[in-house]
Amino acid sequence: GGTYSSGTLGASLNTATGVVNIATAPVGTHTVNYSVGTMPCGATGSGTITITDDPTVTPASSSPTVCINTAITNITHTTTGATGIGAATGLPAGVSANWAGNTITISGTPTASGTFNYSIPLTAGCGAVNATGTITVTPNNTVTPASSSPTVCINNAITNITHTTTGATGIGAATGLPAGVSAGFAGNTITISGTPTASGTFNYSIPLTGGCGTVNATGTITVTPNNTVTPASSSPTVCINTAITNITHTTTGATGIGAATGLPAGVSANWAGNTITISGIPTASGTFNYSIPLTGGCGTVNATGTITVTPDNTVTPASSSPTVCINTAMTNITHTTTGATGIGAATGLPAGVSANWAGNT
Repeated sequence: GGTYSSGTLGASLNTATGVVNIATAPVGTHTVNYSVGTMPCGATGSGTITITDDPTVTPASSSPTVCINTAITNITHTTTGATGIGAATGLPAGVSANWAGNTITISGTPTASGTFNYSIPLTAGCGAVNATGTITVTPNNTVTPASSSPTVCINNAITNITHTTTGATGIGAATGLPAGVSAGFAGNTITISGTPTASGTFNYSIPLTGGCGTVNATGTITVTPNNTVTPASSSPTVCINTAITNITHTTTGATGIGAATGLPAGVSANWAGNTITISGIPTASGTFNYSIPLTGGCGTVNATGTITVTPDNTVTPASSSPTVCINTAMTNITHTTTGATGIGAATGLPAGVSANWAGNT
C-alpha cells in the first residue's frame, strides 16, 4: 500500500521491489514524496534524487603543426562535470596536460617528431569521456654532405655537386662559391654547377629555407690556376762548340716538362724543383727559338726563349804569294774574313809591309 510521487522526476515505483525506475529526467535534484500505508501507524516523508549529467569536453582549441624543440602555443579543452583528469596518453615527449577551473591546458616543448594523437580521460562525474586531439611535430631540416669536393682547373666546368635535403622548401643565398659557379634547388636537391673563373680554395655555405631548424649545406671546391713560367733568365749568344751558361725558367703548377723543340744540337732541357734548366754545348750555329711545354697542372703553357750560336770565324787563303824585288812595292795581298770584327798585330811581315782590316777584308 502507500503512495509515491516524483514531481518532475518522471519516475515510477515498483511497489513489489521498491525500485525506482527513472524514465526521463533533467539533470538536477528532484524531490520524491511517499507514504507507506501498511506501517502500523502509517508514514509519510520525502527524499531527494540527484541526477548528474555525463561530463563534457570541447574539441581542442587547435591542432598545431610545430617544429621539434619549439614550444607549442597552449592547447585547451573546456570541460563540464569533471573534477580532474587522468594520465594523458599519446602526447609527444616534452608536452604535458594540466586541469584547472574546468579547463585542460596542454603545453610544453616537444622533443620528438611525428604525428601524435593524444587522449586525456576526465575523472569523477559520470561516464567515460576523453579529451582528444592531434599535435604534429616536424623534425629539423636535413642535408647530406656534398656528393664531391672537386679540384678543378680554372675556366673549366665542374662536374655538378649535389646535396639531398629533407624538410626544406628552398635555399637562400649561397656564400663562398667561386665566381662563375652557382647553386639551384629543385626536387629536394641542391645542385651546384658552373665554370669557376677565380682560383683558390672555396668553402661554401648554402642556407636551407622553409621547414624547421637552421641548417646549411657546406662543402669545398678547389680551383687550380693555370700553370705559369717565367721568361728565360738569359737569351745568350755563344760561340759554336762552347758551353752555354745555364738558362733557367721558374714554373708554378706544372709537374714536369714535355719534349723541347727548337734547341740547338748539343743543348737539352731538364725540370726539377719547379725549375727548367737548359744547358749544354751547341754544335750547330744559328738563331734557335725554342719551346718547352709544361706538363701536369692546368692550362697549355710553354717556356720559350732564344739561343744564338755564332759559327767560328773564317778567313780565305792569301790572294797571292808574291815574289818581289827589295825596295819594290808589292801588289796588295787580300784575305776575306767572316765573323771577325778586326785584326790584331801581324807577325812575320817584312819591314816596310803592313796589314789593315776593313769591310771583312
